Amino acid sequence: MGDVFVFPLKLLGYSLNSVDDGELDEARGILLDIAPHLLALDSDTYQDKMATEEASIVLGWTGPLLDLRANPDTADSSYAVPSEGTLFWMDTWVMLADAPHQDLSYEWLNFIHEPEIQGEETNWNGYATCSDEAKKYVKQELLDDPAIFPPEDVLPNLEGGQDTSGNQHRLDIWEEFKSSIGG
Repeated sequence: MGDVFVFPLKLLGYSLNSVDDGELDEARGILLDIAPHLLALDSDTYQDKMATEEASIVLGWTGPLLDLRANPDTADSSYAVPSEGTLFWMDTWVMLADAPHQDLSYEWLNFIHEPEIQGEETNWNGYATCSDEAKKYVKQELLDDPAIFPPEDVLPNLEGGQDTSGNQHRLDIWEEFKSSIGG
């Protein structure tokens, strides 16, 4: 839900975290206008739909982009940040407060944050690392890829997300939008 609201809110010039009813109503109009033209809400296999050309555009993450680019049939796949901006996001490793094996969790966190390991993780999954030390182990083509490491001129248009999942107006719009997909 949070990822989908980004597009209409940023298009309208609003914060992607907006909970203003008027701004959300404007975003609702855009979402309901496009809903009949959408194939699916699919965050798990959208890259397969792109590879088979069942879909030609997706709201997605950079990781699957590497696989699409590695395939000669889909090597022309690209990633773009809208000029209006988008969500600044990152994957994180966390340990739950009541983790049953906390010592092992700490060992894992220490391991995954070693610069060489963190660099290899970026090389494998195509998600940027924020560690300058780890970047020393990241392939140069990934460091130079603006889809993975956004250039400095793009950063001001990126906005961090806040938890808006409890906003009832957003939830109502989301349910209406989901039920309108595909006509």
